[in-house]
Amino acid sequence: MATDPSQLELLVPILRPIPVIGSSLAAVVAVAVELRRIHLTRVANAEALTEIAERAALLSGSIAQSRQAAEAHAQALSPVVEELYNVVEKTKRRADELRTREEEPPSFWETLCPCFRLSDADKALKSLRNDMDDAFKRFSTDAQIDILSDLAQIRDIVAALQHAQHNGQWDTLRGALRPTDDALYNAHGTPAGCFEGTRQRLLSEIETHVARTEAQHAVVFISGLAGTGKSAIARSVCDRLSATPNVHLLSFFLSAESLARRDAMSVVHTLAFYLARAFPQLLAPLCDAIHKHDGALARPVQEQARILLEEIVAKLAPCSETLVVVIDGADVLDREAALLTALVAFARAAPMRVRIVSTGRPTRALRDFFTSLPSSDAPPPDVRVFRLEDVDMFEVKHDIRTYLRSSLTQAAARHRALSTTGRSLETDVETLATRASGIFLYAAAAVRCLERPGLGGPESCLDGLLHGGPAYSALSAILDIAYSDILRRAIPEPGPSLLKDQARCLLGSLIFIEPRLQTQDIAALLGYRPPEAQALLDLFSAVVSVVGDFPSIFHYTFSEFLQNSARCQDTHLVVDASLQHGILAQRCLDVVRSAIGNNRTALAQGRIATLAADLRRISDSGTHDTRLYAFRVWPRHLSLAGSVTPDLTRALNQFTERSLRTWIDVTLEFDTHSSVQASIRSAIKWCEVWLEFSVAQDNSNPSE
Repeated sequence: MATDPSQLELLVPILRPIPVIGSSLAAVVAVAVELRRIHLTRVANAEALTEIAERAALLSGSIAQSRQAAEAHAQALSPVVEELYNVVEKTKRRADELRTREEEPPSFWETLCPCFRLSDADKALKSLRNDMDDAFKRFSTDAQIDILSDLAQIRDIVAALQHAQHNGQWDTLRGALRPTDDALYNAHGTPAGCFEGTRQRLLSEIETHVARTEAQHAVVFISGLAGTGKSAIARSVCDRLSATPNVHLLSFFLSAESLARRDAMSVVHTLAFYLARAFPQLLAPLCDAIHKHDGALARPVQEQARILLEEIVAKLAPCSETLVVVIDGADVLDREAALLTALVAFARAAPMRVRIVSTGRPTRALRDFFTSLPSSDAPPPDVRVFRLEDVDMFEVKHDIRTYLRSSLTQAAARHRALSTTGRSLETDVETLATRASGIFLYAAAAVRCLERPGLGGPESCLDGLLHGGPAYSALSAILDIAYSDILRRAIPEPGPSLLKDQARCLLGSLIFIEPRLQTQDIAALLGYRPPEAQALLDLFSAVVSVVGDFPSIFHYTFSEFLQNSARCQDTHLVVDASLQHGILAQRCLDVVRSAIGNNRTALAQGRIATLAADLRRISDSGTHDTRLYAFRVWPRHLSLAGSVTPDLTRALNQFTERSLRTWIDVTLEFDTHSSVQASIRSAIKWCEVWLEFSVAQDNSNPSE
């Protein structure tokens, strides 16, 4: 009898020789299931069944060959096919018996239970194929349908077992690596992305650099001080790339507040786990690597990265897709350069384009790493550094203004009082944007205060933010949390008091020194060696901006924080204005006396032309020399010191009558004698204050 072509066409997707689909057994059984479907539609006949059985046999051979080329795929069959031939034989015999008796067949779950042992999958598959071929020829249609029905159950069981085995591998891998899921870019609690309409140019540049096809692997570093929006930028980059075709995204957002989210091993383990998620074919190799390398998860970070990332990604077939790894907050790590070095090695090993995108504060370790990276590898990665402090301030202010305008407009819509008082919303936005001075954290804190209860409502809160009051205190409290964290990370407790005192002196000098000095001049003024001063500046790279080697406190609110003992809880780091001016006066006078002492011979002869010419030359060159600074501005620190501090006392002790005569001689020779005369007047004033203070001290201690 002829076969109905329209029905056989339904089998084409199954009978077409294709690579292994899930498992060889599942593919063969799928043919049997299709046979059953054809019978139920009342178009089956012996000739058609025989033809289909022959095709099934051919398909089995094709799949067996495919298994040799893709053994890893077919390996999932081994637990269930060892004695499957015996199960089918029992099924046939049972079906033969049922031809004459109406009984229910036994449960195939019970029949298969003792069969789950490893065996030769090809041998079992061949037996099953031959058995199916015989079954099609020897049994009546009813018996065949019984067998096929049971085979369909086997197919379902096999699929369930494969699914369970697959999930079991994932469970095993998760248990071994313990990935930090809350560090993913889209996890609950991860910072939100950039506000709509802001950072557009920067994000486009980053996205364009990531999409470039010229370089096989590239590294992008987004450097910025505290509060400049690094995490928001990283989140926006992730949001954009996650929706980009042919881009696989891995991410880890570090946090100093979480032990798991500031550990380099957690980064490696999480990236390895989600690398296998992105490329499921790496699941088995990754599990094997963990079992193969005894104690792999206890080895140093770079070695773990080699085993779990570098060697695993190398097993992928070459492709034109792009893998992007986003690491936010690299400066949180103790040895950030070690992890980034491992990630660059991982990128080189991958048979695809890899982009490493990292954000962090401009620590010395990160700056040195990205500076040396282009010349350290063969071939070197394509490196691009985006310094947020280099972004045009007008552009940054525009973005902050956009964010504030939208937030205040929404507040006005929710609270009609804001929109009925006739106040100029644009003026308020401009004032807050100016005060933010490039710090998105300031703007975000101001917006948070608008909805905070207990501040008198949005309009009263806005007035408080602009003119001082409880709202400004609330804003300061939000900033204080960030600043306190910066201090703890700079000098972890219990930090040495000497280091804290040096840090306080340096930070206080940055607050009060005007005009600004270069790092080496600040070091000379404070009596530090230049490397010591640089090391201190590196500790506070989150809040100290360095432009052209001129360091300065990036935002005035940090200066306010340091000078307020009620806000800065670390007493060793609180900057007392009077004490700091006394320190600077003392240091300046030390420099001045040293300069005069070096010219004492000329001074004794009434000639100080050498010193005067030297200072004029320094002044004409426009450089910030320590001596020039000391000669010109030390009386300012004398006059601003509000009380007689120990350092100021030492300075005044040195300012003897002989020193006054020296200054008079200097005045006659200097072109800038008016400044020196002001110094003398200031010194005389403080000598009088000091004498009064000394007399008072003597009177209070007559025994001394």
